Amino acid sequence: MITNSVPIVVQLMEHPGVEVIFAGGRIVKDSQTVVGMETIRMFQKVRADIGFLGVCSLHTAVGVTGPDMEETEVKSTIVDASSRVVALATSDKMGTAEHFKICGITDIDTIVTDQPEDALFHTLPATGPTGAIDQPFSLR
Repeated sequence: MITNSVPIVVQLMEHPGVEVIFAGGRIVKDSQTVVGMETIRMFQKVRADIGFLGVCSLHTAVGVTGPDMEETEVKSTIVDASSRVVALATSDKMGTAEHFKICGITDIDTIVTDQPEDALFHTLPATGPTGAIDQPFSLR
């Protein structure tokens, strides 16, 4: 599993059967993420089963976006390097869009959120995320 999110890494470290790859780079304290060319180069060398993204905005037409260009470049690289992509987003991120695109909504396989009954899930394209869950995510 790969991610550039410090909080996600901390959670995944508690699972003994999960190998987590976390690249070095510059830590953005506000978002608790790692960014930079070192991070991108590392993730370009990896083929991960699952990529975890903490996302700022999810919109059915615009896709997954973020407010910081450097951070969105890293997250786009994670999407490209992962067989399966899991987006973690609170309900206030649903239906919103930021300036920089990470990927299309159909590039996301699963959305983990606190409000899976959100109206956004009724408008997802048939080729989009397969589910929304508000309980612990299974790593199996």
